[in-house]
Amino acid sequence: MASRRKLPFQAIFGQVARAGRRRVRDQIMMRPRGFGAVREDVARMYVRGNGIEIGALNSPLRVPPSVEVRYVDYLPIHTLRRHHAHLVADGQTLVVPDVIDDGELLESFADESVDFVIASHFIEHCEDPIGALAAHLRVVRRGGILLQVLPDKRFSFDVARPITSLDHLIRDHDDGPKRSRQEHYREWAEHVDKVAQQDIERHAADLAARRFSIHFHVWTPSAYLHLLLHCQAIGLPFDIDFFRQNNKIEFITVLRKTNAPVTTDHTQLPADPGTSVP
Repeated sequence: MASRRKLPFQAIFGQVARAGRRRVRDQIMMRPRGFGAVREDVARMYVRGNGIEIGALNSPLRVPPSVEVRYVDYLPIHTLRRHHAHLVADGQTLVVPDVIDDGELLESFADESVDFVIASHFIEHCEDPIGALAAHLRVVRRGGILLQVLPDKRFSFDVARPITSLDHLIRDHDDGPKRSRQEHYREWAEHVDKVAQQDIERHAADLAARRFSIHFHVWTPSAYLHLLLHCQAIGLPFDIDFFRQNNKIEFITVLRKTNAPVTTDHTQLPADPGTSVP
């Protein structure tokens, strides 16, 4: 028996009803109108099967009911609650991790063992984003997806920081992130915490001693797209299925794993836009 197609007015009614629910939800949570709508629409379009979300904290992505998600964080729930006491005091619920693991490495997961990896506002916390992308692609089955949400540095507390250059990202991957860690903390101390000039070195050293989780790298959408194109050029096996700005706050990308093996051999280097990318 052929499936029934929705009449045009039914489809329109469904869109209006969904938009109304989003507006109510955004008002209740005091978010900009439609803040989470694009995220949820993307999840409904692309997320299937069983997979993981890294660092969900207090805002796990809403996925279709048929989807199975395990939550990954690098700290157990009691430590997360202590580190984010301001969220708990505000009445927000933190997601209890199912797996304690480093989200940059995902060593607890076998190759091609999940259908998707969701990482919202995570990749900017990675000291080696190229390595993290390779690790995420390693654990995803062929045809599976990486769904990423990233802050646009132009509209965040990172606004005064320079865009991370592609050369810098390649060095952090090839030589290890330790060589530039102190530089990142100094930049954070100056441009985000805005400490006095004479206190920058001391403040940065304190952050480094605590291994405080900062935004180690920052991008605009075009700069991050350039990184993705570079990663494709060096052999990371993915297509870009979706790439969109969301409310001038963040941008969303969906990468679909292809059949090629995972590699990070830097054989072809696209031109680096550096900090001139708008």
